[in-house]
Amino acid sequence: MNNASPDPRPRRRLFWDVRPPRVADRDEALPPVAFREQLSFDPHLSDQKVRRAVEQLQTSIERMEVTSPVVRRRMPQYYRVAAAVGTLLVAGAALYLLYGRPSTQRWATAYGETRELWLPDSSHVILNANSSLRYATDWQAGTTREVYLEGEAFFEVRKQPNPAGGVKFVVHTDEVEVEVLGTRFDVWKRQQKTQVMLQEGRIRLRIEKRPEEIVMQPGELVEVSRDARQVVQRMVNPQEYGSWKDRQLIFHERPLADIMAKIEELYGTQVVADADLHQIRLTGTFPTDNLEALLELLSASTGLQVTRENQAIRLHR
Repeated sequence: MNNASPDPRPRRRLFWDVRPPRVADRDEALPPVAFREQLSFDPHLSDQKVRRAVEQLQTSIERMEVTSPVVRRRMPQYYRVAAAVGTLLVAGAALYLLYGRPSTQRWATAYGETRELWLPDSSHVILNANSSLRYATDWQAGTTREVYLEGEAFFEVRKQPNPAGGVKFVVHTDEVEVEVLGTRFDVWKRQQKTQVMLQEGRIRLRIEKRPEEIVMQPGELVEVSRDARQVVQRMVNPQEYGSWKDRQLIFHERPLADIMAKIEELYGTQVVADADLHQIRLTGTFPTDNLEALLELLSASTGLQVTRENQAIRLHR
């Protein structure tokens, strides 16, 4: 017979739900924990030792990641080849854009707008309405300076000295190359023709499909048709052809048809009139920064009525 008296102290339950909240909420099974290694089952454990052991156990459980198994699928061979080729193409395009070509600057104006520009060599340009100008930004000292024009612009080209002579400045249009060293001139390029008016200095024109060059003097205007079949060279009033940069149009005995075409060019608005009115001659100065003021002055100068029909302006008696 066992005469040992029972332990009067109540037996402790050595279990606590110490799972992290994200695991306990899902009631998911935990990996087995070496509980005996954490708590040595000693009937005389103090409360302090029990709490310390439980804290260590809880810390070790929280460091465990409960993750779903990752299924890895092998990419088919042709997908891997296509991905590699695509990566090479993108990298090659990026290198070309960065290093394979010079950067280009393009300026453009809307209808009714003008803009002043300063080129990399400090040459001054005034870009007329409905026009664009582009050029490479990496101009090197002593090399030819080139710009490409669509529309109209007035140039004040800064001279650049060079031991071998002045550095060329070239304006390109579809029909004409305007070559200068340092001067003031206007270039007008629209769909049907190119006009070059020289205000100061001297310029040389090279015309597409023509072997000869034209050397212009101040006050001259050269007009070249789109196919270069017709070339007209004559003396004009430079103030009349360059007045737009001062936000005005100066006309001397110009037909109404020319003024109608100029309004369409600057404002993008169609202007119509009966054919017998096209040859009315006008002399005067007209503002370009306010279309309504221009039309009122045009009506007062010609005695014609100005009305709007849909999106067009109509001139009539």
